[in-house]
Amino acid sequence: MWVQFARQFDSDHDYRRCLAPGCGKWLQVFREPGGHIKRRVFCGESCRVKAHRERQARARELRAKGRSLHTIATEVGSDVEIVKRWEAKGDRREHLPLPNGRRTVGEFLAQWLEESVKPSARPRTFESYEFLVKKHLEPTLGADSSRQTLAT
Repeated sequence: MWVQFARQFDSDHDYRRCLAPGCGKWLQVFREPGGHIKRRVFCGESCRVKAHRERQARARELRAKGRSLHTIATEVGSDVEIVKRWEAKGDRREHLPLPNGRRTVGEFLAQWLEESVKPSARPRTFESYEFLVKKHLEPTLGADSSRQTLAT
């Protein structure tokens, strides 16, 4: 046991705390050959995702207060283009289309693609969503999905 303890301090390891809000666990950071420290700031995937979501929420909060995209990007430690995407995702989530009266599932999906996905997603993302809807969702809902309706 003492040998393992000694190796921890003798080897090329550094220790730092996880940067996720509320975590603070210690994590071991290894050095690459050549002396460069591997860039590890979170103890795990859940902490990384939590920190990312909090940065997105902070960016939306600052935008609601009227701050410029450049100021927001600087404050949350990101690029202006990324902040624009975060803002578009937030808008898309707040304005999801709701079924009006009775419509077919196919009509609802077509409207969702055009009004929610297309304006805010990248072209290839839109194409892949459109493919998935036509290839998997519509056939799964039945051969005659026009008879399946959504009601408010």
